[in-house]
Amino acid sequence: MSIKKYYYCVYENAIPELICDQIFKQGLVSKGNIGTTYSSNKDLIQDPDKLKKLYAKRDSNIAWLRFPWIYKQIVPILNHAMEKFEWNFEISFIESCQFTIYNKGQYYGWHKDSYTGEKIIKENHGRNRKLSASLLLNDPEEYEGGDLEFIVENENNPITNKVERITKNKKGTLIIFPSYVYHQVLPVTKGVRYSLVIWCQGKEWK
Repeated sequence: MSIKKYYYCVYENAIPELICDQIFKQGLVSKGNIGTTYSSNKDLIQDPDKLKKLYAKRDSNIAWLRFPWIYKQIVPILNHAMEKFEWNFEISFIESCQFTIYNKGQYYGWHKDSYTGEKIIKENHGRNRKLSASLLLNDPEEYEGGDLEFIVENENNPITNKVERITKNKKGTLIIFPSYVYHQVLPVTKGVRYSLVIWCQGKEWK
């Protein structure tokens, strides 16, 4: 697998506000749960608070949505991005959408969406995540913090890798990127940030 030239793209005003509001309402009525990712040695820690402090990479509330009308709005833009930015990934399956709520203090640390390990790949029928997208569902005036950041790598000189931040984008902005790109959501410091995340899978990387 070789790293592509473009690490992410931003489509402003990609999804109409009315559609964003419909997704938002559907997400709120869906049953959510706390989504938290821990390190592999979590079983060695008995104190849940200590476990979360030391090993949590993620703290957010999520609900799963799978409605054709949502995909109808977003998939054409994903296809446009793959062609325009020369990703041209082989996509054969799109996962359920993740409606994500970041309350004050919640975040998602550095990670990539692509799977690793044979067991995980087999559980997904030989597919891996190849393309990710995040749709912003509320206006930036409604919260502070919660910016999305990417690590932009320099293949020739890793020392010059840099972090680029996506900040203060309007409701309806769609951010698309290859699933192997490292990214994070900074802690929300005020208000609540709402987003919808989509992952597209395809045959495992060559």
